Amino acid sequence: TVDGVTLCSIAIPGILLNLTAIFIIIRNKELHHSFNYCLVALFIFDSTYLFTTIANQSFMKQFGMATKFYLIIYPYLMHPLKHISFTASIFTTVLVSYERYSSVTKPIQHFMGPRNTPLRRALSYVLVVLILAIIFNIPKFFEAEIDWKSLNR
Repeated sequence: TVDGVTLCSIAIPGILLNLTAIFIIIRNKELHHSFNYCLVALFIFDSTYLFTTIANQSFMKQFGMATKFYLIIYPYLMHPLKHISFTASIFTTVLVSYERYSSVTKPIQHFMGPRNTPLRRALSYVLVVLILAIIFNIPKFFEAEIDWKSLNR
């Protein structure tokens, strides 16, 4: 039970701070740059990972609060989503580093290149990250299965 409480006490403020940062970046027009959009994607992936970790570790394992519906979607949605969001978070951290490097070393090509709108450039990067994260985690969809006999008890 201590593990579940500790995880919740760290993850819930993390989710709230990520949502606050997303809100600040979206509200302020002067923060609408591809770098900040990539940070928003990173915050979303991190929050998704924290949420699925809280649901899986705290509520399901530590507190025993899993419903039948949750147990049914766990192997097909929650388990793969946790790993996809974790992988996407790692890839997005690399993307943020690349975006910063690109804007500092080649500012003219970065800001005046073929993908000149910041939102379009960030969306193309994040789409590649998401596709790679899903492909990388395809085996996670086949790791777990439902034991219907024990679920019906």
